[in-house]
Amino acid sequence: MKRLTILLVIIISSSAYSQKRSGFGLHAGSNSTGVYDVTNGYYDESLSSGYLVGLRYNLKLGPLGLSAEANYNSINYKSPPPLFNEISSDVKSDVNLNYLSVPILLKFYIGGFNIHLGTQISSLLGGSNQTSDDINSDENYVNINGNDEWVYNETDVAGVVGLGLDTKMGLYFSLRSVVSTSTIGNTSVYEDFFGFNSDDLLKLVTGSFIVGYQF
Repeated sequence: MKRLTILLVIIISSSAYSQKRSGFGLHAGSNSTGVYDVTNGYYDESLSSGYLVGLRYNLKLGPLGLSAEANYNSINYKSPPPLFNEISSDVKSDVNLNYLSVPILLKFYIGGFNIHLGTQISSLLGGSNQTSDDINSDENYVNINGNDEWVYNETDVAGVVGLGLDTKMGLYFSLRSVVSTSTIGNTSVYEDFFGFNSDDLLKLVTGSFIVGYQF
């Protein structure tokens, strides 16, 4: 009976402790984004800064946690010279892409500190590129076999790994890396229309620092 009582106390205490780090939160942060491709690797000169704002629901059960977020992610990068020089020798290299990003993260806690990893799926909303102030404009579509195809990949899939801190006060912090497995450009368009090799198409690499408050 005594052992059962002690076990119940431990379970209740653990549940109450976890609830302090479970719930909805709002956050904002900065990001730095570069690009890479399979052929050439990472382009050092591509790095540029952006921002994100969003919300999350965090569930903590003992040493494990699960977090789902919805973020407006404004990403900027500099398109490397080998790419934009093939398009035009005098265009600007700055590219802005705005995504609605949904990361799903598994978290491993030691106290309030945590290691988190998971996947992120993002939907491209808009932005600007080297030749257009609006990537949704007609000039960013090409006609293939009678169909207008967007030169951009509508969906980005990425892996996420990071470190975080969830405090009892409600403040939370995350430092994470997001590496895309999807190409920025529409693979079929760049291969069939422009004649690119898919290994030469750019993918995103983003580092983010996030600060939020959980209610």
